[in-house]
Amino acid sequence: MKIKKAFIPGKTRVLYGGVAFGKRERKAIDRILDMNWWGLHTEGKLFESELAKTQGVKSAVLTNSGSSALDIGIRALQLRPGSEVIVPACTFPTPIASLINHGLKPVVVDIELGNYFISKKSLEKSISKNTSAILIVYAAGLVGNLEDVLRIAKQNNLKVIEDNCDGFGGTWKGKMLGSFGEFSAISTHAAHIISTGEGGVVFSDNSNLADRAKEIRDWGRILDFENRKKGIGDFPADYRRYIYSELGSNLKPLELQAAMGRVQLTRLQEFKKARKRNAEILKKNLSKYEDRVILPSHHIKADVCWYTFPITLKDGSRKKVLDALDKRNIEWRPILAGNIARQPAFEKKVIVRDQLDNADQLLHRSFWVSVHPTHSPEVMKFVANAIIEAIS
Repeated sequence: MKIKKAFIPGKTRVLYGGVAFGKRERKAIDRILDMNWWGLHTEGKLFESELAKTQGVKSAVLTNSGSSALDIGIRALQLRPGSEVIVPACTFPTPIASLINHGLKPVVVDIELGNYFISKKSLEKSISKNTSAILIVYAAGLVGNLEDVLRIAKQNNLKVIEDNCDGFGGTWKGKMLGSFGEFSAISTHAAHIISTGEGGVVFSDNSNLADRAKEIRDWGRILDFENRKKGIGDFPADYRRYIYSELGSNLKPLELQAAMGRVQLTRLQEFKKARKRNAEILKKNLSKYEDRVILPSHHIKADVCWYTFPITLKDGSRKKVLDALDKRNIEWRPILAGNIARQPAFEKKVIVRDQLDNADQLLHRSFWVSVHPTHSPEVMKFVANAIIEAIS
C-alpha cells in the first residue's frame, strides 16, 4: 500500500481513522455520479450479494450506519417484550439504546482485560429466567473464548446477536466472526475495516429476519407483495410497491456508497494484513513493558482483523501517556463508551447483577491507538516509542 506523503515525526498528524481511498474507489463513485442515480439499485444488490458470500451467510442488508444495522436487526429479531438481553460493559451506546427503545432490558456484565470480551463468569452470574439473548461485542476486533459464550447461549436457549462493527474480516476456527448468531452488524464508517464513508450492514442466515430488516429499512414497505398479499386488504393494483406492513424508516445508504463498498470489499484481505502488521509492530515494541501495561490479546482459535490497538495501564499514568501522544500529534480514543453502566444516559436504565471491576479499570486506565492500514511501519514505531517514553 502506497504512502503518498513523507512522514515527519511530531509534525504529521497520526490519524485515528480515515478511508483508504484510491483510484478504483473514485472511479466507481464517478461512474454512479455520471448516471445521476442516487437510490440503491444495481450496485446495492451486487454489494449485498458479495457481502453475504464473503461472510458465508444467506443475506446482507445495507444500511446507512452500523448503529442503524444493529437497531434494525434488533427490531427484526422480535425478542419477547420486557425480556433481558446480556451485554458487555465494553460496548458502544447505540445498541443499548436500541434495546431500551424496543422494550428490552439490557443486563450489563463485566469484560476481560486484554481481549475486552464478555466475561464468562460474569455472564453466568447474570442470566435469569427472563433472559432472551446475549449481545456479543468484538471490541477492537478482538475475541475471547467464543465457544464458551455460544455453549452458554445454547444451554439456556438464548439468541445470539453479534456486534461485529470492529471485527469484520476476523474468523473463529476459519468461520467468519459475525456468522454465529441470529444476526450480526458491521459498520462501514470511515474508521472501520472497509468503508463507504458512512454505512452499515445486517448479516443473517435467517431469510425471514433479513427480509423483515429490509422492510424496516425501506420505510416499512412490503418486500414481496405477490407472496404476502393475502390479508393485506383491498388496494388498487398500482399500489403493490406502496404497501407498508412495518413501522419503518428510511435507513438506506446511497448507490454510490455501494459502488465504493464493492471496491473496498475486494481489498479486505489487504487491509487485514496491513492492520495485523501494524498491531504486531506495536506489540513487539511494547512487549518489554508488560509489567506496566496490559497489551491486547485474542484467543488462539481466532484470526482477528485488528480495528485498533487497545492498551490498559497498570498504574495511574493514563493522563501522562495521553498527554505525550497529544504532544506528538498522535490521535487516540477512549475504548468505546468505557463502562457503559456508568454513562449518564444508561446508569439508571440498565440492570447490573455482578461487579464490573474490569470495566471500571478500562474506564480509567485504558485507551486505544490506530493500526490503520495506511500507517507505515515507521509511523507505528513512532507511536510505540511515544508510549514507551511516557511509561518509562
